[in-house]
Amino acid sequence: MTAPFEVPARCPNCGSVLEVREVVCGACDTQIRAHYHLSPFDLLDPEQRRFALLFLRAAGNLREMERLLGVSYPTVRKKLDEIIEALGGPAATSEPDAGSSGSGTPAGPRQAILERVRRGELSVDEALALLGRLESGDEEPRPDGARRSPGHREREEARG
Repeated sequence: MTAPFEVPARCPNCGSVLEVREVVCGACDTQIRAHYHLSPFDLLDPEQRRFALLFLRAAGNLREMERLLGVSYPTVRKKLDEIIEALGGPAATSEPDAGSSGSGTPAGPRQAILERVRRGELSVDEALALLGRLESGDEEPRPDGARRSPGHREREEARG
């Protein structure tokens, strides 16, 4: 059996985001057909995915990334900013202090999840699952890992 290919995220003809419609069990050949959404990480190019995985394994420590990749801090920061932007995060407007650990108050749910990985409270797989749920809109994971029901906003607005 040959090694599987990576799932292409974009149509080679028009560049639109592709939709996965079938998954198959490699052990028993069971096939499941449905409309599946790609993870936001699938939309990153292979180099960006490798960088993101390494970033999570380094617990978000940019100095450790600098050491592992053998590149300068500004290069690491630039690559990280490109990935954040590709995942739908805000574009970098200014470069933070290179000595900063990034342990300030997270600016949003994505940053809160990454901060929990950095502190060792979440594994890489748990973080990826939370980020995937956040992107799919199925539910809004809170930074503490608890789940909010889809109607929580309406209840909060009614209270207040």
